[in-house]
Amino acid sequence: MPLRVAPSAASAVMEQQESSTSTSSSTGGAIPLDSASSASSASSASSASSASSASSASSSSASSADSAGYGYDAESGGAAGVIIEASNITVKVPAKKSLLDKCRGRPGTDEIVLLDNVSLKLVPGELTMLLGPSSSGKSVLLDVLAGRLPSALESSGSVLYNGMELDPSDVMAISGYVQQEDIMLADSTPRENLQFLARLSLPSTMSAEDRNERVESVLNVLGIAKVGDTLVGVPGLKRGLSGGERKRANIAQSLITAPQILYVDDPTAGLDAATAEAVIVNLRKLAKKNNMTILASVSQASNEMLHVFDNVMALAGGQVAYSGKVTGLLPFLEDIGYECPRGLNPADFTIEILSRSALVLNDDEAAHGGSSASTSASSSLARIQAITAAARAAGMGVPDSSSASLSQAGSLHLDEFNGHRPSPIVKLAQLVKRNIMLQVRNKQASWARAGQMIILGFLIAAIWYQIDRGQTGGLDRAGLIFLVTIMLVFSGMQAAVTLFIPERAVFMRESQDGLYSTVTYLAAKVIADLPFQAFYLVLYVFQVYFMVGLQADLEKFLIFVGFAYQLSLFGTWLGLLLSAATGDSDAANALAPGVVLPSTLFASFLVKPESIWVGIRWLRYFSFMKYAFNGVLINELKDLTFTCDASEAINGTCPVPNGQAVLDLFEAEEDGNIGFNSGILGVYMAIFLIFSYLALNASRKR
Repeated sequence: MPLRVAPSAASAVMEQQESSTSTSSSTGGAIPLDSASSASSASSASSASSASSASSASSSSASSADSAGYGYDAESGGAAGVIIEASNITVKVPAKKSLLDKCRGRPGTDEIVLLDNVSLKLVPGELTMLLGPSSSGKSVLLDVLAGRLPSALESSGSVLYNGMELDPSDVMAISGYVQQEDIMLADSTPRENLQFLARLSLPSTMSAEDRNERVESVLNVLGIAKVGDTLVGVPGLKRGLSGGERKRANIAQSLITAPQILYVDDPTAGLDAATAEAVIVNLRKLAKKNNMTILASVSQASNEMLHVFDNVMALAGGQVAYSGKVTGLLPFLEDIGYECPRGLNPADFTIEILSRSALVLNDDEAAHGGSSASTSASSSLARIQAITAAARAAGMGVPDSSSASLSQAGSLHLDEFNGHRPSPIVKLAQLVKRNIMLQVRNKQASWARAGQMIILGFLIAAIWYQIDRGQTGGLDRAGLIFLVTIMLVFSGMQAAVTLFIPERAVFMRESQDGLYSTVTYLAAKVIADLPFQAFYLVLYVFQVYFMVGLQADLEKFLIFVGFAYQLSLFGTWLGLLLSAATGDSDAANALAPGVVLPSTLFASFLVKPESIWVGIRWLRYFSFMKYAFNGVLINELKDLTFTCDASEAINGTCPVPNGQAVLDLFEAEEDGNIGFNSGILGVYMAIFLIFSYLALNASRKR
């Protein structure tokens, strides 16, 4: 039968909700309170008798929480709780056919059903397991309930929260979603992560002291306060949190808003049995102490872990195979002919018989000569269909028309989330602050970039040391400038890929949680990067310019520095675009030469424009390296004169009398002056940012 609360429990929940609605403070479920403040708030209720009762309950709850090491409590949101009722949830995705199949007119399904008429009921204060083999629909169901279903999927059915349908934004406001991967920044600490999330997700009217109290409460809830200032690290690469600590720190990120609902996607993945069970025990304590509604998908569970849960819903092929109390799972399977062998883990046994590749046979199949070798896909499918049909016949996974949920908007405290959000300026400032912190802490990348600039700058300066103004001086300067432009672009691009890719998953999670917009994120990246680019440029430019002996003119020096700075940013933003588009550092680095080198070929230095085949000569006007090269070249060679020996003179005249002759050779001024070339580079940079925005936005919505 569907997950439900006994009548007495349901009445108690409703009474709690009504009491909470009448006694909640202005902060409602949005702010967790410690035992003292909780008791104080409860004792200030208008009704003396209800105040006494509330104060007693609050004190008792706080006392037990403190004794267990848990100080996290949500006065109204946690006490009221949310009843979730999903009815006939069906999710489909269009099937992809190959072009060959379409041309041949081969028959095939137009859509794939991921969830098929799934119904369930979840109640506050209980921890429910979502069990099933791979591709059974667990993650899809979590996405539906959490309001995070990708737009590419078609869905039908209804989900009610305390009897109300909510917009996805409202669902996200009252719920937390813990992804399977532990998505955190390696060079930050759990406490810093929570402080950042608190600043961006909690009401702007909340004081800094209250935000810090919230952070400490969450750290204490999950038992990670002692490692709150330890860097997260990267398993196997950078020392940091252990596997269990990482998992709990990941869960903590979804608790900072004191959600009334928590969805957890496979929190035990990659953990040993003891650590996995400890994580589940933490979730159960959260559900009990804060009256939260928690649904956690699990791919495998020990017998001990299974019995930590209150309820279990098993899915197979997108359909409900069981829904009810944990203690009723094995009796249900036995009733339909599947008895769990002695010594076999019940959860593993359940997943085995629900898997399409299962080799487990019931007694009837064995009696008819069934064997593991003869268990085909069709018989597995028939077995799954029989189990799901039995579950439906028993009233599992079907809408519960007899139940009645509380329908009170106040019990959800949506008004606390529909205003007083931090302004975009505050979000931008916090993102800039975090980006600067991460770059400072990433000492390996910082030292590598600084060393690269110093060494390459010295080598270039040594090779072109005090370049003369003879007849080869013009071409020597052109070669130097060509190399400098390429190096600055590639250096900036490589640094951007190295820094952005590890952050991309964090951006995806935080932006999907509605913490900030893509525009705000990109603006923060650009602003935070400016001083670092300037620092690295100083290490490079001063060596090159003065050791090589370029023109000793302040205006020309400043223009050279300005162009070099623009080129460094140009490469960084190009790297940002490639990283945003590919989402993979290897792919971005592999794609980079394919973007830059074709542009380099048309930069006029390697081959004269008139020597290029006329059919593709027009492509040079789209070469960003052409404008970079021309701009710096004009700045250095304009008004520069060259000398020659008598042996080099032709009819008493130097073949290359001045820089203008070199500029004419490369047709550097055919398109415009220094300002024009810099402006074209600026247009390209704006295009890079626009396409980075589009790529990130598209990835975020998938």
